[in-house]
Amino acid sequence: MSQINQLVSESDIKKEDNTLRKKILLFFISELLLFGGWFVVYAIYKNQFATEFNYYSLKLNTTLGTLNTVILISSGLLVSLSLTSLKKENKFLSEILIVLAETFALMFLVNLFFEWGVKISAGLYPTSEILAAKGSGEVLFYYLYFIMTGIMALHLILGIIVLANILIQIFKDKILSSDPNKLDDANMYWNFTVLIWLFVFPLFYLIQ
Repeated sequence: MSQINQLVSESDIKKEDNTLRKKILLFFISELLLFGGWFVVYAIYKNQFATEFNYYSLKLNTTLGTLNTVILISSGLLVSLSLTSLKKENKFLSEILIVLAETFALMFLVNLFFEWGVKISAGLYPTSEILAAKGSGEVLFYYLYFIMTGIMALHLILGIIVLANILIQIFKDKILSSDPNKLDDANMYWNFTVLIWLFVFPLFYLIQ
């Protein structure tokens, strides 16, 4: 009887994993549509206001943007290494790598919010009367900048929350080397976010 119950339990776990993977796939598809839509909007307005977009791109902090790119790529690598460590039954190293990845993500957010602060203090943000008085090209550039980097920030904050939850589960032995699917899924999400930033970064910081 115990063997039958074990088989039923394993079957239920597999069904739950398959259901979760399908939900994650749908999530990634919806994310591609979301960002794809904004990329199309960007391309349309960049074509109409190429000179303005190139000029105001120079007003962004390229050094800070480049640093954030390195930070985010490094965090993605750390999450992947954490997954590898867990699979190799090195629980402690996996936990340390997750903490480092989240620390890097927080550094990214601090740098991004610092740059936002500079623009906000100059009145160059959506709904600002100062920005509204500017030309259409400048208005559209900063609207798109804040919207697309804002979406990035929200995705990263969500990723930090998810990783923190996974870290707790690993610590409590609820996620084991024999079943690392949750960390595997988080790794895919995290590196998908990194990939999106690799498209967003050159659009705003390197177009000149």
